[in-house]
Amino acid sequence: EPGLSGHRFRIFFSLLIIGIVVCLELVGNQSTLDVFQETLSASSYDFAPEQQASALPAGVGLGANPLSPARGDVGAEHRGPRNLVAFTAVGEKASVKTVHYNVFSHFVYNESIVNRTVFAGDADENWACIVFVHVNETMLPNNVSQEFVELQEACSVLRLPGLFWTHFLKTLSPSVLAKFDHVAIVLEDVFAPRVGPNPIHVPTLLQTMHDLNASTITPTIVGSAWPSTKPISRKSCVVEVELLETFFQIFTTKYWNGCYWNWLHHSNPQAMCLDSCIYRLCGNTYSQAVDERMVAYHIGRQLWVNKYVPAPNLEGANLVNNMRLNRQNLPGVPHLTELCDQYDCAPEKEEMKRRDELWCEEDATS
Repeated sequence: EPGLSGHRFRIFFSLLIIGIVVCLELVGNQSTLDVFQETLSASSYDFAPEQQASALPAGVGLGANPLSPARGDVGAEHRGPRNLVAFTAVGEKASVKTVHYNVFSHFVYNESIVNRTVFAGDADENWACIVFVHVNETMLPNNVSQEFVELQEACSVLRLPGLFWTHFLKTLSPSVLAKFDHVAIVLEDVFAPRVGPNPIHVPTLLQTMHDLNASTITPTIVGSAWPSTKPISRKSCVVEVELLETFFQIFTTKYWNGCYWNWLHHSNPQAMCLDSCIYRLCGNTYSQAVDERMVAYHIGRQLWVNKYVPAPNLEGANLVNNMRLNRQNLPGVPHLTELCDQYDCAPEKEEMKRRDELWCEEDATS
């Protein structure tokens, strides 16, 4: 088609540049790791001591985690962050708030925040952070908010206007992830509460993966399209599923490098059908788990915060109550379902609901 080859060249060239930048930032540039020791100039988190008492999950995943050394362990064996979290992709001020909250609640530990406030998060030195931005400086200036300034200090922020979900994640190649044990993919419009009922606790997710030999794990998601990842009243089991939609998902790099990354392709910018096909494409050799003890919220569709998120979960979040994020549009490109057709993996009802118990508390299924 006229102009198509030029468009493909621009995408190819952009991806090449991204790969070079990511490698420099995450592999060869020590400053990315040094940002964990920087002092942030302000914080919106201010907790009363009793708010730390939010119940953490019981059962699997609570032992000493061999994958996560204790906070402050910088001895001879410490080799910097063992894991990488990527947020994709910020395009407006409202999503800066959710990303900022998730970064400092669960991934990037900053001693100055802990000293200045009673911080109830589970972040530590074991995570490096990258934030993808898909709009230019006119739409989202670098100084749009103090929260965005802090994100730029704490994470590698890659601004590549016009690219999409798959393009960003394709840059996280096996060579880029060579020194990491896990990679977490978190959407910019997901709220992962650290306090209140069923909070997210990343060290528990990591340990549960280790205990149950899971290749990837997610909390349950309010707003997920698939029944297999929606919260249910039980909330006390860890289950294996065939359909796992990516919202707040942690992968072992063995799974990411060995299969998942290979199926990300620039011709499918929003990875249509990948969630329903990946279980079959990877030969059923990787275990996909959902931790029903935790609940995160996808607020990017029609989930108004004040209607769908319990008030205790919002303590310290600094979110606008009626905030609703806009989805990144894909002009001129139809919803691509060729992957579903090619591999005959359009989900059946039973597959959508399948939740095989890997672990449950006593009486959890009654």
